[in-house]
Amino acid sequence: EFAASRNGCARVDACERGALAVRGKDRGDFVNRLGTQDLKRLPEGGVARAFLTNRKGRIDADLVIAALPDALVIETLVHDVASVREALEKMVFAEDVAIEPRTATHARLTIAGPRAAAALKALGLAAPAAATEAWSVAFGGGRAEIMRIDEYVGESFAIMVARDDAPSLWLSLTTFGARPAGWFATNTARLE
Repeated sequence: EFAASRNGCARVDACERGALAVRGKDRGDFVNRLGTQDLKRLPEGGVARAFLTNRKGRIDADLVIAALPDALVIETLVHDVASVREALEKMVFAEDVAIEPRTATHARLTIAGPRAAAALKALGLAAPAAATEAWSVAFGGGRAEIMRIDEYVGESFAIMVARDDAPSLWLSLTTFGARPAGWFATNTARLE
């Protein structure tokens, strides 16, 4: 399992991660006011890490935010999704935003290793440009949303798909040669 992340392509069921999508014309400014990063400067296709802070300035959640053409996708630990959603909804006044929970409807997989980008390309999920950090492409009955992430040494990508499309993605990655990796192997790879 560990060797796949170093020499090939490891695939990980990242069920500990959950997500929200924030849509609407005011989404950038709205999320910018609630996090610790300057998200106004986050370009389409960009990814940023930020903390969600409360009114006292304390950290409520660690976020990964991807700027897609029609939404900001906010990823966090699955047990933080409800509280992040609640905090965001409390701050909506007159902004044109819609907050969509995705934990029940989407699954998150991670692929990592020197062959991870080749796996995406083989499945038709490659980035539209080399510098793109987040993108969305058709997959199965919906869209796959992909982010470059820095959780592992070397290339790694988070892939979010509709739950109904997750088995197909898993099988396609298996056919490519991606090996499943468990908790111990992936955490060892993260720490190296």
